[in-house]
Amino acid sequence: MNEACLCDGLRTPVGRYGGSLSSIRTDDLAALPIKALMARHGGLDWGALEDVIYGCANQAGEDNRNVARMAALLAGLPDSVPGVTVNRLCASSLEAVGQAARAIRCGEAGFMLAGGVAYIQLPVSALPEVDYPIIQIVTFYPGASPDVMASSVTAPLERQFGQVPGLQQMTSTSSDGSSVITLQFNLALNIDVAEQEVQQSINASGTYLPPDLPTPPIYSKTNPADTPILTLALTSKNIPLSKVEDLADT
Repeated sequence: MNEACLCDGLRTPVGRYGGSLSSIRTDDLAALPIKALMARHGGLDWGALEDVIYGCANQAGEDNRNVARMAALLAGLPDSVPGVTVNRLCASSLEAVGQAARAIRCGEAGFMLAGGVAYIQLPVSALPEVDYPIIQIVTFYPGASPDVMASSVTAPLERQFGQVPGLQQMTSTSSDGSSVITLQFNLALNIDVAEQEVQQSINASGTYLPPDLPTPPIYSKTNPADTPILTLALTSKNIPLSKVEDLADT
C-alpha cells in the first residue's frame, strides 16, 4: 500500500458574519489557496493533478454547486483537472482530506489536492423576500362585455406595453366592465423606471381607447408574494363591528 503524505498547506483568514470577507464569493475565496500553492510550487506539473476535493457544509448561494470544481477553474488549473465537493457537515474538510489520502494509498491517484470552504453563517431563507418589479394596470368601462373590453381596452394597452424595455412577461384578464393587465419586468430593472415607462405607454394609448372611459387606466406596483395564504372571517351577534375589528387587529 502506498504512503500518503501532506506536502504543503495554506488557508485564508477566518471571517465573521458581515465582516471584511462577506463580499467575497465562496468559490472565489476557495480559489485563493489553490492559486497561492500553484505560485509557491511553480515547478510542479499542475496539469497532472488528479482531483480537487473540497468539503463544504451548509451549502447555499454560491456554495450550492460543485464549489471544488469552480474554485479549481477560478484558480487557473487546467480544465482537465476534475473537482468534487463533499459534505459531512462539521467534518467536511476532514472527509475531503481522508478521501484524497485513501485514493493515494489505494493506488488510484498520486497527486491530489484537498481542503474545505464554507460560509457557515450564510443566511438562507426558506421564503426569501424578493421585490419583484411587477406593475398591474386596471381599467374600468362599466357596461362593456368581456369581448368589448378585450378588443377596445386590453388589446390597445397591450400593444403599447409590449414596447416597454425590460418587460419579461405580460398577462391580462378581460371581464364585464374591467380589464386587468399584469406586467413583470426584469429583476434588475428599477421599479421607478418601469412605472415611468408604463405611464408613458398609457398616455400614448389614449387615442386608441374608448373616448367615454370614465377614468384613465390606473396602475400600481404589486407583488405576487403578498397574496394571503390564509383568510379568516370574524362575525359577532353580540358586539359591534368596530369592536370585532379591534379584536382582529390584536
